[in-house]
Amino acid sequence: MIRVFRAWSLCMRQYGYTYADPTRAPGKSAEFTGPTVTKAEIAVAGRDVECKRRTNVIGVWSSVDAAYQRRAMNENARELAAVKRDIRTQVTSADGVLGQ
Repeated sequence: MIRVFRAWSLCMRQYGYTYADPTRAPGKSAEFTGPTVTKAEIAVAGRDVECKRRTNVIGVWSSVDAAYQRRAMNENARELAAVKRDIRTQVTSADGVLGQ
């Protein structure tokens, strides 16, 4: 992911914007917190989207995030199964109280 973030940063730099990575990207600086959208804000947002598309930031980011989530689910399978059973028990009990 570091590689794709660097590629995005380099892409943004080509347009005169210096952001280390997409998590520190447009919209967080004081100039972009006003009640109305400025031309500068629209311009940087457009370049952000263009660079994300060009470098596949969203595809890589979501794939890495999904892998982390799968690993966490596998590592916690027993605990998650217990939670699932508890939820089913609660729903069954609620259905009984509601007469369904």
